[in-house]
Amino acid sequence: MKQEKTKIKVAEGLLIGAIVILVPLFLICVVALFLDYEKEPVYTDYRPKILENVVVEEDAVPGDEIGHDTENGTESGTETAEDEETITASDANNSGIKGNSSNGTNHSNVDCLEDVKKENSDAVAWIIINDTNIDYPVVQAKDNEYYLHRDFHKKSKKAGVPFMDYRCEADFSGFNSILYGHNMKSKTMFAHVNLFKDKEFFDTHSEGVLVLSDGVYDITIFAVMVLPSDGFVYETVFLSAKEKQAFCDKIKQNAKYYREPAVDLTETGIITLSTCSYEFTNARTVVLGYATKRV
Repeated sequence: MKQEKTKIKVAEGLLIGAIVILVPLFLICVVALFLDYEKEPVYTDYRPKILENVVVEEDAVPGDEIGHDTENGTESGTETAEDEETITASDANNSGIKGNSSNGTNHSNVDCLEDVKKENSDAVAWIIINDTNIDYPVVQAKDNEYYLHRDFHKKSKKAGVPFMDYRCEADFSGFNSILYGHNMKSKTMFAHVNLFKDKEFFDTHSEGVLVLSDGVYDITIFAVMVLPSDGFVYETVFLSAKEKQAFCDKIKQNAKYYREPAVDLTETGIITLSTCSYEFTNARTVVLGYATKRV
């Protein structure tokens, strides 16, 4: 009888010991899975080789989402301006981020973009803005909602992925090619669009790279502005050269900072990068540039 009680006590001790060991292990696994779910996707593996000198945040984790862009007039998130982290030129200068500012080398990297498209047929481009965290594939869906909270692999992620307005031509042949991206507190996605509101940063940064199926383009940024989510820059239909010129004139009139383009914008077209801003309700910060194909 005594031996049976001893055995029972030993068994109980083993059971308690197992619980003490297994429960923490289970909790650790749950936490690890949660952290993996929240981690922002990294696109380095798919980056065209011409961009290999650009450093991205390999372990970047998105902060609280602070609004989003969709088709004209959509409400932003519930967070207020006080929740936004102010981004200045010194942030970029101290971040260790070095963009690919060497534009003299002509690499054949269209095949790399084609590899990206094999992973997701919605991919239309890869975009980099030098000395920022903007270094992402660009996708396009049949509406402006699908990729708001889905990553490049179409998995649920509140950070989303930069996407092109569904009304625009996927090959960037339209006059105004509009790209949207979240303004994340982690300064990922299109948060660094806001850097261009800093005069020093705008004056010293104007370069980027756009990779399309037909080649590599150098982006030149010429303006930044803050305007409502239903502002004129979201127009995509232009029926004449006169309408295009009027659009360009309006950009110059309304820009926070502006430099004269070295090209005729009515001929080259415009690339518009848009993200949320907080100067007023439903404000947007927009950076505008044009693309020149490398020879």
